[in-house]
Amino acid sequence: MSKPLFGGTQAWPAFEPVNDTVRGGASTSSWTVDSRTNFGTFSGHLDITALGGAGFASQSATFDPPLRLGKRSRTTGLLITFLAPPRLFSPPAAKPHKLVVALKEEKPSRRPDGRRESVTVYQYTIDLDNYRDDLESAPGDDEEKRVGDEEEEKGGRASVTVLAKWDQFKPTYRGRPKEDADPLDPEHIYELSFMCRSNFGEQAGDFSFDLVSLAIASPHPRGVGTWFRHFLEIKKLYYTTPPTAPTQRNGTSPLLRPFSRSPPRRSTAMSLVANAFLSDRSLKIRAKAIPWEGYQRAGLLEPEDVKLVQRVASTSREKAESILDAEGETYAALYIRLLGKLSRTDTVQSILVLLGDFIADRDERILLLLSQSDSPYPPLLKTLESSDDFVRLKSAAIISTILPYDRSPPTDVVEKVLDILSNMIRSPNEPEAQDVGVQALESVLRVAKARELAWEAEQEEGQQSENGKSAGAAAMKPKVVEGLVNLLRGYSSPQMQYQLAFCFWLLTFDQTIAEEINTRYNLIPLLLDLAKQAIKEKILRVVVSTFRNLVTRAPKQNLAPMLVAKVLPWIQQSMQGRKFSDDEIKEDVDFLADELKSSFDGMTTFDEYKSELASGHLTWSPTHKNDDFWRDNASKLTDKDREQLKVLVHLLMSSTEPLTLAVAANDVAQFVKFHETGKKAIEDLGAKARVMQLMTHADPDVKYQSLLATQRLMSHAWA
Repeated sequence: MSKPLFGGTQAWPAFEPVNDTVRGGASTSSWTVDSRTNFGTFSGHLDITALGGAGFASQSATFDPPLRLGKRSRTTGLLITFLAPPRLFSPPAAKPHKLVVALKEEKPSRRPDGRRESVTVYQYTIDLDNYRDDLESAPGDDEEKRVGDEEEEKGGRASVTVLAKWDQFKPTYRGRPKEDADPLDPEHIYELSFMCRSNFGEQAGDFSFDLVSLAIASPHPRGVGTWFRHFLEIKKLYYTTPPTAPTQRNGTSPLLRPFSRSPPRRSTAMSLVANAFLSDRSLKIRAKAIPWEGYQRAGLLEPEDVKLVQRVASTSREKAESILDAEGETYAALYIRLLGKLSRTDTVQSILVLLGDFIADRDERILLLLSQSDSPYPPLLKTLESSDDFVRLKSAAIISTILPYDRSPPTDVVEKVLDILSNMIRSPNEPEAQDVGVQALESVLRVAKARELAWEAEQEEGQQSENGKSAGAAAMKPKVVEGLVNLLRGYSSPQMQYQLAFCFWLLTFDQTIAEEINTRYNLIPLLLDLAKQAIKEKILRVVVSTFRNLVTRAPKQNLAPMLVAKVLPWIQQSMQGRKFSDDEIKEDVDFLADELKSSFDGMTTFDEYKSELASGHLTWSPTHKNDDFWRDNASKLTDKDREQLKVLVHLLMSSTEPLTLAVAANDVAQFVKFHETGKKAIEDLGAKARVMQLMTHADPDVKYQSLLATQRLMSHAWA
């Protein structure tokens, strides 16, 4: 969101020169405004000879009363739009290329000799060399590249927008940093300047900077809205009417009914992905000129398509919205058509930005996309695999927003999207990809088919491993859940923790996943640790809701592991009696406390041990080293055809967790020691060879416990 300040449709203020001539220098500057475009040009000559390497030239506008740019709590900074240097222009290294935007909070005053009093100046520096238009073309788009290059050679220059945040305006006094200065107060700006300074000989000579506009940036509503929408979805879940009933203009569905405790397929309108990289790049892409007419002359686009796209690309967002409201179906078809026809990177970027704007917070337009004879999926799947980061991530944001609105999304599309998102969240060196990937999964996992396919892929890998087959085929499947678990184990950002927990909450609406996910990934202790460290109530909310899903849908599989993980003491000591802003958290907490307490009451120590075995994950709880426990209970492991002993041996055979293997080896030794036929029972089940094999394990504790168990197996059975 932004509010125009100067340039564009707003007049520029009056500027006057403030150069180093006041100190005996020889630099010059001027300010001119093009009456046709309203672009302002700050130009002049930066001299460094008169002052021995120093020098500055500037144009300054003063305001009385002061210019009020908004409170820091409600605004982000200045959006500065300028024309980028031409692609083919290669200036000398010392030619001025750094522009300083300066703000002053104090009213200008003069000394008796007529010179200005020195005050604190807050400066933001833009290096224009970082914004040269040097985008590469995608493979196979030679004709588009030729058209684009020809248009640029005719004099076209791209405009670039940068966000100068208030905290990035650095305080200086007489050109040097002022460490003890207060942060900039944008509510009281008495002076705005554009400056070109030598930086002590770093740059000098003629300069010219073309300013398009200045605007006040406000926090993007989706940055807050992401969390707020999730808050609403957990507090009051909605199931909307079928796609044939579009959302009204005020954003509410005509027939909306609450459907508590169900996975949200969609609420009102979803725009889940809020990412700084995508937002900043989108601003720059919107300002960049695309040679649509050139594509028409080359026969790549129809004249009508060019007219349509120019109507929305060359006007304000408000006017574009009005056009899209009136001709939504036409533009839905247009954007799908353009994505399928064009492949030059900067053109595809522009189309994706237009498409993203088209569907942002407008679910009726998503339905229009899905109703077209040409599906939006093929072109989006193509761009989803682009080598360009923006194209790939923006495509992920768009397709993940569309999928929950499709009542019958194609299986191959869902599989492909899951596969690509899985790769994105597994990219530790690409934090932007991880962020967008997780947010996209928050949307995609609302689709029941997506949850089913994600879990089927996890199961296929396990089955192939158990059968001794190559995992190569399984590696091609999307390992989404495994990727989310790995991120949860290592990510410290509260927002990312919340987003990951939200994904698990969605996953546990699937019955099979609720039954199996803890056994496979030990999820309950992970979520409990997350909740214990949480500093945000929203994280507690979604973790507690996930626990409730697990208990409600699969109590047999999850109550015991929750007791083993000590969820009940955490609920009783940390959650019950605590005040929350949402009453449903208290309701979920009380529900969990009642269910866990009723399961816990009357449990013996052997029941607790069986629960730990059933969880599939062992820890060094007191029973494992307690001789009295094993003396009293070793024989119970052989009841019902050795039922519990078989569970213990299965863990020894199949687990890959060093802690579980070490504890299981210890338990085998204890069982052999305190059961009169324990040695034979272990041999009958084939566990003796496994224990001996584990003596060469890489983990020292596994190796040590296996050695002790082997010694016990080699000695006489206890009697």
